[in-house]
Amino acid sequence: MRKAITYRNNYLEMIKSYRNYDNYDKLINKLKSIENPIEFYNYVSQNELLSDITYMYDMSMNLGIGNLNEQASFNRMLESIDIL
Repeated sequence: MRKAITYRNNYLEMIKSYRNYDNYDKLINKLKSIENPIEFYNYVSQNELLSDITYMYDMSMNLGIGNLNEQASFNRMLESIDIL
């Protein structure tokens, strides 16, 4: 349980790097709605893009606000988890 709590906290902190993207609010609302850390881990781990936190963070470090390719990639990720 401790590992799941740490994972959830770290993931939610990392995902803040997307806050300037369209539809970020939909993603963060969905993630925060999963309060149980184990359920959160299970949800994130079901999607390859969401589960690869290193990929997500590396991608976010290269994201520029307003870059259409990066926004499109972000939106595709959201589509893959039925948020869009």
